[in-house]
Amino acid sequence: MKLRAAFGTACAIGSALALLSLQTMARASEPAPSPAEASGKTRTVQSSPFSQVDWDYWAGINSHIIGWIDIPKINISLPLAQADTSEPNRYLNHDAFGKPNIYGCAFIDSSCKDRGIASRCTLIYAHHMNDGSMFSKLAIKPRNSRLKAYIQTRKERETVKLEEWKVVNADKEKVRTRFKSWEDYSAWYQEVFRLNNAETTTSRTICFATCSYGLFANQRTLVYGKAVKLEETSQT
Repeated sequence: MKLRAAFGTACAIGSALALLSLQTMARASEPAPSPAEASGKTRTVQSSPFSQVDWDYWAGINSHIIGWIDIPKINISLPLAQADTSEPNRYLNHDAFGKPNIYGCAFIDSSCKDRGIASRCTLIYAHHMNDGSMFSKLAIKPRNSRLKAYIQTRKERETVKLEEWKVVNADKEKVRTRFKSWEDYSAWYQEVFRLNNAETTTSRTICFATCSYGLFANQRTLVYGKAVKLEETSQT
């Protein structure tokens, strides 16, 4: 799986233009779970780390919005699109409403289309914006913070422990999303999480990818997490 060059170009353009239009920023920056929230159709449940999402609303707005990401400790709450193989980079420059927007939308890589968040390694992209929105707060590992991400679709909710931050040259290091066998996945998992022949404790891994800056021209921060809990949901 290649980290596409378009991601680097769009990240650079997005960061350079982020401050040009206050109107664009106000419209795009980390929208609420649904604009219908004002009418009471969608809300944040204080007792749960998962946002309560109006799935019917989003199905009517954009069929590519298949999930939602919450990382409460760093105030990330974003709709999640599934990229299509026919247009894999669409959500680098289109928002959750399907409109052109420099902020783009968090999205699952098209190589994971068949299984979505149930892929062996689900690769999720979003931009690193100068105003601190999207995945900007994932670009640097927080000190003394055990972060958990909460990812949901209409049918499932998954809790993910974020454990490994890697700064890479995307021209040389690629993110794998497909594996030939359990042994192949387990060997990769051991390397990613720097384990010494310890037991592979989860059958699924999540990788969050965003731009970062400093060491390489095409630099990325990859945040790997272990999917520790998957449950069905009755949300409609």
